[in-house]
Amino acid sequence: MRLEISENSTALFDCNESIEFEIFPHFRYKYAPNVTYCREHWFLLAMEQEFEPILSEHLAYQWVSPEQAIQMTKSSNNAEAIRKYILKDK
Repeated sequence: MRLEISENSTALFDCNESIEFEIFPHFRYKYAPNVTYCREHWFLLAMEQEFEPILSEHLAYQWVSPEQAIQMTKSSNNAEAIRKYILKDK
Protein backbone atom coordinates (compact mmCIF):
# COMPACT_ATOMS: atom_id res chain seq x y z
CA MET A 1 0.00 0.00 0.00
CA ARG A 2 1.24 3.46 -0.78
CA LEU A 3 -0.04 6.38 1.28
CA GLU A 4 0.57 9.99 0.32
CA ILE A 5 1.41 11.99 3.44
CA SER A 6 1.32 15.75 3.08
CA GLU A 7 2.53 18.08 5.80
CA ASN A 8 -0.86 19.73 6.19
CA SER A 9 -3.20 16.76 6.37
CA THR A 10 -1.49 13.99 8.31
CA ALA A 11 1.25 13.38 10.84
CA LEU A 12 3.30 10.21 11.04
CA PHE A 13 4.46 9.53 14.60
CA ASP A 14 7.32 7.14 15.31
CA CYS A 15 6.51 5.39 18.59
CA ASN A 16 10.22 4.53 18.93
CA GLU A 17 9.16 1.05 19.88
CA SER A 18 9.61 -2.30 18.25
CA ILE A 19 8.76 -5.85 19.17
CA GLU A 20 10.27 -9.10 18.00
CA PHE A 21 7.99 -12.05 17.41
CA GLU A 22 8.16 -15.54 16.05
CA ILE A 23 6.82 -15.92 12.51
CA PHE A 24 4.01 -18.46 12.30
CA PRO A 25 5.33 -21.60 10.58
CA HIS A 26 2.69 -21.37 7.83
CA PHE A 27 3.97 -17.88 6.86
CA ARG A 28 7.70 -18.65 6.86
CA TYR A 29 7.72 -19.44 3.15
CA LYS A 30 7.53 -15.66 2.59
CA TYR A 31 10.91 -15.12 4.28
CA ALA A 32 14.50 -16.08 3.60
CA PRO A 33 15.49 -19.62 4.59
CA ASN A 34 16.02 -20.10 8.35
CA VAL A 35 14.33 -16.79 9.25
CA THR A 36 11.94 -17.54 12.11
CA TYR A 37 11.65 -14.15 13.87
CA CYS A 38 10.59 -10.72 12.68
CA ARG A 39 10.97 -7.25 14.20
CA GLU A 40 7.92 -5.00 13.92
CA HIS A 41 8.29 -1.22 14.33
CA TRP A 42 5.31 0.76 15.59
CA PHE A 43 4.07 4.00 14.01
CA LEU A 44 0.88 6.02 14.33
CA LEU A 45 -0.68 7.98 11.51
CA ALA A 46 -3.06 10.73 12.58
CA MET A 47 -5.86 11.33 10.10
CA GLU A 48 -8.12 14.36 10.10
CA GLN A 49 -11.12 12.26 9.08
CA GLU A 50 -12.10 8.80 7.94
CA PHE A 51 -11.58 8.10 4.26
CA GLU A 52 -12.20 5.32 1.77
CA PRO A 53 -8.80 3.65 1.25
CA ILE A 54 -7.80 2.17 -2.10
CA LEU A 55 -6.31 -1.20 -1.19
CA SER A 56 -4.51 -3.93 -3.07
CA GLU A 57 -4.85 -6.42 -0.21
CA HIS A 58 -6.91 -6.78 2.99
CA LEU A 59 -9.98 -5.83 0.98
CA ALA A 60 -12.47 -6.50 3.77
CA TYR A 61 -11.43 -3.43 5.77
CA GLN A 62 -13.84 -1.57 8.00
CA TRP A 63 -13.62 1.33 10.42
CA VAL A 64 -14.16 0.00 13.95
CA SER A 65 -13.64 1.20 17.51
CA PRO A 66 -10.30 0.43 19.20
CA GLU A 67 -12.05 -2.12 21.41
CA GLN A 68 -13.50 -3.90 18.38
CA ALA A 69 -10.12 -3.83 16.64
CA ILE A 70 -8.51 -5.53 19.65
CA GLN A 71 -11.15 -8.26 19.51
CA MET A 72 -10.81 -8.71 15.75
CA THR A 73 -7.03 -8.77 15.32
CA LYS A 74 -5.21 -12.08 15.20
CA SER A 75 -2.00 -10.34 16.27
CA SER A 76 -1.34 -9.92 19.98
CA ASN A 77 1.25 -7.28 18.98
CA ASN A 78 -1.41 -5.22 17.21
CA ALA A 79 -3.74 -5.55 20.20
CA GLU A 80 -0.94 -4.39 22.52
CA ALA A 81 -0.18 -1.36 20.33
CA ILE A 82 -3.87 -0.37 20.21
CA ARG A 83 -4.15 -0.64 24.00
CA LYS A 84 -0.96 1.33 24.60
CA TYR A 85 -1.22 4.10 21.99
CA ILE A 86 -4.92 4.45 21.22
CA LEU A 87 -6.57 3.52 24.52
CA LYS A 88 -3.55 4.81 26.50
CA ASP A 89 -3.48 1.79 28.82
CA LYS A 90 -0.42 1.66 31.02
